[in-house]
Amino acid sequence: YAVACASLAIVASSLSIILLWLAGGYLYIRRRRLAPTFVTIIALLTLLIFWIS
Repeated sequence: YAVACASLAIVASSLSIILLWLAGGYLYIRRRRLAPTFVTIIALLTLLIFWIS
């Protein structure tokens, strides 16, 4: 059970990292000022989800 939860957390974090790269690149092209803040917020949320799980 613990191994399954750990693997699910790893998969979720890797997917969120991929989404982070995509959203960060999109926002960097669209609005250059908001991109660092948005990426920081997503990174903090990813770390929080990974820490909780």
